[in-house]
Amino acid sequence: MRKILKLIQFKSMVRLLTLTSLIAMSGFSSAQADDNALDLAVGSWGVIDNEEDEELKGFRKCGLSSVMISIDKETMRYSAVHTGEDFTAEADILRVEERYLSIRYDDEERTMNNGKPHIWHMVFVGDDKFYWVLGPGVSEQERDGVVDVARVRCRLNIS
Repeated sequence: MRKILKLIQFKSMVRLLTLTSLIAMSGFSSAQADDNALDLAVGSWGVIDNEEDEELKGFRKCGLSSVMISIDKETMRYSAVHTGEDFTAEADILRVEERYLSIRYDDEERTMNNGKPHIWHMVFVGDDKFYWVLGPGVSEQERDGVVDVARVRCRLNIS
């Protein structure tokens, strides 16, 4: 059992280090907002389905439990429909950069380390892969946490 726990801890540490490197290499620019991240966000998202990975239990997988994300550019609203459930998460889009967008969920009651309501950053490390970063900003100094399981774009299997 201890070996399994150590392996899970090691996997988490490797994912976090990889994520930190990918975020640093993404070249965040605060110059001008770009629609690129808004366009990237639209689609069906989940995690890679690996039944053997205990850490992925409870995460939405492509297929029956994926999340369908849509963006209304006129109102700057984010919407995530949870497949197979009668639930939609809605949020204001607070900031848009080339490789990430920042949102605050409606009626958010959880607070960050600074006492303000959670701000989540959808950080793209590729056109088909992103991580959630929590905090006032995405830099290592500004963030309160990272969900170290990547979300991947779900592909439709059309025969």
